[in-house]
Amino acid sequence: PVSQDLHFHLNKDHLFDIFLYIRSKVGDKYSLHGEITSPFDYFLDLLGYENALISLIMDPDKSKEILQKFTDGLCNLADGISQCDIDAVKISSPFAGMGFISAEHYAEFVLPYEQQIVRIIRNQGKHVYTHTCGHIGDRLELMRETGISGLECLDPEPIGNVDLADAFARIGDTLFIKGNIDSVNTLLYADDEKARADILQIIETGEKNKGFILSTACSIAPKVTMERIRMLSQLIDERQYTPIK
Repeated sequence: PVSQDLHFHLNKDHLFDIFLYIRSKVGDKYSLHGEITSPFDYFLDLLGYENALISLIMDPDKSKEILQKFTDGLCNLADGISQCDIDAVKISSPFAGMGFISAEHYAEFVLPYEQQIVRIIRNQGKHVYTHTCGHIGDRLELMRETGISGLECLDPEPIGNVDLADAFARIGDTLFIKGNIDSVNTLLYADDEKARADILQIIETGEKNKGFILSTACSIAPKVTMERIRMLSQLIDERQYTPIK
């Protein structure tokens, strides 16, 4: 995976050893996931953000050739990772939101390429979901068209624009939804009373629907305390749900 100035150099002889190691440590206690980065992320990294976005408009055909080249390589990676002893694969697609590209450009330059990766993983019998931060309220149905099993982060206002109840009404019948606790304004800055109220409101919305996974909307802010994170599981335990067999 890439993202600007955050390259991870992969050892081709030991691409998937980490899954064997972690599985040996945790057994079946935890769900184990792999990760692949969207071809669009590689495209932006190759050309630089400004040049890449301009290229979508000025030379869409060449842009698509580059995107397909990256997709071909990522499909090979997807085939290998989905054969490992894991439960799901995340497609990290952080630049596919409204802050970077329109819904029309998403449909043209992101959807068909991520769709190819999704198809390979699903054909191996594994679940696959997309991670996109920020504002995606205008493209939830488009993201579903990739064939994914689920979607995260569904950032709420003000860090995103997704209302959880609206998301369930639009895509909750076909996708699992993971999110959408504001890790900054709820977990970091709110007092305990407000944080508890915010989280309970999300739980109450999620429990009315199927396929909901409670989590932070995106990465946990570095200064969020351990106690605040522990609150999530404590509030779930208080609901006394019947475990899924």
